[in-house]
Amino acid sequence: MEQSDTTVTPRSLLTVSPASPHSPQMLVYLEFTLTISNPPGGGGSLVVSTLEPAQLLAPHVLQFPPQNLTCNLQAPVPLGPPGTAPNSAPVVLHGFPVTLSRM
Repeated sequence: MEQSDTTVTPRSLLTVSPASPHSPQMLVYLEFTLTISNPPGGGGSLVVSTLEPAQLLAPHVLQFPPQNLTCNLQAPVPLGPPGTAPNSAPVVLHGFPVTLSRM
């Protein structure tokens, strides 16, 4: 996997959770390209990119910058060649836990 942009997008947010007890939470938007070496059905490698940014949420941020902070995917992420409509993506990522150690 290769991250498309090595900087955090301006849309990534550190906010206070609306749920009680209120605590800081971090929402990270991530764009990346993924190479699948042996896709189902055979053929050569399949290269797909995020068609919409992945949204990863860490609900309880205890320190910043984060150290070993786990973020979880908030919704399935469609992946495909650039220009593909998200609803017809050949690959959909349903889970992608990420651990942030420094930003």
